Amino acid sequence: MLLKVIGTGSKGNSYVLESENEALILDAGCRMKDVLKAIDYNVSKICGVLITHEHGDHAKYIQQYLDCGISVYMPKSVYERFEISTFARKIHYNEFYYIGHFGISPFSLPHDGTENYGFCIYHLENGKFIYMTDLEYPTMSFRKTKIEHLLCEVNYCEELAEREEAQYTHRLRGHLSLNTFIEKVLKVNMTPALRTVTLCHLSDTAADEQMILERVKEVVGDRVTVNIAKPGLQVEINKYPF
Repeated sequence: MLLKVIGTGSKGNSYVLESENEALILDAGCRMKDVLKAIDYNVSKICGVLITHEHGDHAKYIQQYLDCGISVYMPKSVYERFEISTFARKIHYNEFYYIGHFGISPFSLPHDGTENYGFCIYHLENGKFIYMTDLEYPTMSFRKTKIEHLLCEVNYCEELAEREEAQYTHRLRGHLSLNTFIEKVLKVNMTPALRTVTLCHLSDTAADEQMILERVKEVVGDRVTVNIAKPGLQVEINKYPF
């Protein structure tokens, strides 16, 4: 299975989990045509779309999927805008869903007062995959779950965040810092099962890619593949390394 990055950051976030026969879309912050290009325009392969929260960089293009008859699974606050559509699906945290052959377990994440979900995603091909973005801090430990793959926001480095910037308070209350990621996400959830870590939604002004890579690799070592998400990036997320 492949994780494909369509877009990441404030301009738009969309990712694809693609097996031989299915594609699950994570967030709809990028144009559907860009997602289709990444899966060779095989629209029938899309089994569904998961939405984390209502902000435009994650939800702007929901209607494009609904218009094509593709089911979009979303928190209540997003669903209320699209419930007239036959293909809009309201989901709740702490419940379990199947989208095609993907098992989905949503969980709540704090994002400056906005309803926001993370997802634990299960599939026979990739094992257990966690997607978390736009969070101040994590609310759950997955150590006992022994996750194989992690796609998580690292929005800013504390020393680069400017107190004078207009969005400073929102950054602190709605996004994950490098230190919090390392101490509260990585160290808490890292087991020998972990195989890939992909870091997404980096700030253009308050994140140092090289610093982030170096500090994360210091924790996980050479055994774990670490990537910074960029459009066009593809990461193998198979359950087994062979």
